Amino acid sequence: MQIAVLSELEFRRTSRKTLSVAVCVSVMSLEPCWDRLVSEKGRARIGSRAPFPEEMKYYYKVIEFLKTRISPKNIDWQRIDRIVQKAKESIHVYYERLLKAFKEYSSKKAIEPKDMLHFVFRFVEGLRPEIGHMSKSHLICWQAKPIDEVSQYAKYCSDEIELKQKKLQEKAMVMQIKAAQTGVQGNFVQQMPQP
Repeated sequence: MQIAVLSELEFRRTSRKTLSVAVCVSVMSLEPCWDRLVSEKGRARIGSRAPFPEEMKYYYKVIEFLKTRISPKNIDWQRIDRIVQKAKESIHVYYERLLKAFKEYSSKKAIEPKDMLHFVFRFVEGLRPEIGHMSKSHLICWQAKPIDEVSQYAKYCSDEIELKQKKLQEKAMVMQIKAAQTGVQGNFVQQMPQP
């Protein structure tokens, strides 16, 4: 449940002519309408009285601050979920691209603990199928692991898969060379006259 609507915002003058803010927050709905709270009409709805003219700029700054702290921009997981690892892309480059997209579509500078589980899940699901499958099958409880550990293991899986592919390519090349040598020798033997 999100903290939704400010029920009261009152400015009080102190003896040193600084402003102190008393904020009462109540949960009234799941979707706050912050634009109305910041507008001129919203001012009458929030406070018990209109602020003094010299307090007006602080009033809006406080509302903007509370808007970002209490109800930050929702994360657009749909756009983040579209990011997958490309065919020749390294794990590090994919991770950086996913992290950049997360920061862009969530307006957060770092991943919060509450978002980490989904971020790790998205990271593993976005890996190339062979790397993702290997990571899921060999890394026990991968959903609860820190992203650094999961990305290191994904890098290990990627290296293992590349090593297996290189070995298969070398083996295929050796087989082709043997087949070519056998074919040349076989033709040579057939062309020799029989005694």
